[in-house]
Amino acid sequence: MVVSNAHIKETFLNLVGKKNIDKNFANSVEKVEYSFSAFKQCLGINIKPEIQPHTIICPCYDIEGLFSKVKYIGNGDSYVLISTPSLLDPSLSTKGHCMQ
Repeated sequence: MVVSNAHIKETFLNLVGKKNIDKNFANSVEKVEYSFSAFKQCLGINIKPEIQPHTIICPCYDIEGLFSKVKYIGNGDSYVLISTPSLLDPSLSTKGHCMQ
């Protein structure tokens, strides 16, 4: 059994070792494209924030460029998305509260 928090390529090609896995599986792993990693936290807050329902905080306005840097180069600048769906649909939270 292998337990790993690393990317599939790092896990199987480097940690386990390409020579230790099935050749067809190794070929499939080599074709996997890198993807974004993300951290998500849901909060219930007792204020109504003065922001738009979906607010993006990033070092630039080129979201497609950020995506390309992560996808094709493997790194990029970070950005934060703050989603507050209860600003659009108040039924998602109790009166006087917000869900983020």
